[in-house]
Amino acid sequence: MKKYLFVTVTTISALLLMSVMLVFMLNRDVEAESLFLTGGDNPDGQSAFMMDPDVAYDAGTENAKEGYFMIPLEAGIGEKDVKITEDPDNMSTLITIPITDPEFYYMNNLSGSREHINAVEFNTNGKEVLLEIKTDEVTAAKTMFEEGSLYIRFNTPDEVYKRVVFIDAGHGGEDNGTEAYGIFEKDITLGVAEKIEIPEDTGLGVYFSRSADEMLTGRERTQAAKAVNAEYIISLHTNADKDTRITRGVEISYDDPSVKDMANELAREFEKIDGVYSVELKDRLELDVFKDSEAPVILIRLGYMTNRTEAELMDKDGFQTSAAKAIEKVIFK
Repeated sequence: MKKYLFVTVTTISALLLMSVMLVFMLNRDVEAESLFLTGGDNPDGQSAFMMDPDVAYDAGTENAKEGYFMIPLEAGIGEKDVKITEDPDNMSTLITIPITDPEFYYMNNLSGSREHINAVEFNTNGKEVLLEIKTDEVTAAKTMFEEGSLYIRFNTPDEVYKRVVFIDAGHGGEDNGTEAYGIFEKDITLGVAEKIEIPEDTGLGVYFSRSADEMLTGRERTQAAKAVNAEYIISLHTNADKDTRITRGVEISYDDPSVKDMANELAREFEKIDGVYSVELKDRLELDVFKDSEAPVILIRLGYMTNRTEAELMDKDGFQTSAAKAIEKVIFK
């Protein structure tokens, strides 16, 4: 399963603590399409590399495929060994590569196209390297492993996918959303979003507003959806009734006739979830977060926080997984 946005923070943090970060700023005045790494040792004895921006030459570029950035790999290192994580939030791609020879990247060059690449950050602890490639906009990385090298090309999402959907986990950070019975709306919405699994080769790109407990403004969410040219947005929230604790049920609403059929399909799938009392479908959207969105929006209110039974249901992994599966079934149809 390939997931976008979710980054293994613990693994990356551990690697960063052990390594020395040096930023390779790409010199766009240099005509050659190659990067050259020079090396040195830091006081801790760990290998460190930096690009020499004054070196202009074409050594190695004949091996790079047109339009691709080439990263050489040690003998025996292949696709199964390399971990690639796309992080649209930060407009970057993280590549972790195991190494046995600390001198390898002293002697082997990165080369090829620098289209969309702003900078490369390189970290090593002597056993593996972490490359973070920062791009000038949100991109979808296309990769190939051939002849002892990783080839990577950065395209915009609409160049890679037939369709793009943006999943918004409501609230986050200091904005807890509705709070009831020790349960926070922001945790429920993120719990459902992060359980959505994306199968390979569907032709559908799925991007998420957040992958952690962070606060985003409505403008930031709208801009993020626009940046990936989302065809439509699914926004996850809960509901509340200030007058009574009896009201319960899922509510699904939409703001454009173009997503009416999808909203109907979502309603039918949510009706099948154990514990769901009812599903109400509305053809009007009561949500200001995406009021300036160019893409149509479907709002799923997962249940009422003011109803204790429903709040506790939404807080359970089982319900969140079922909700995620219902969404998967519709968007990957």
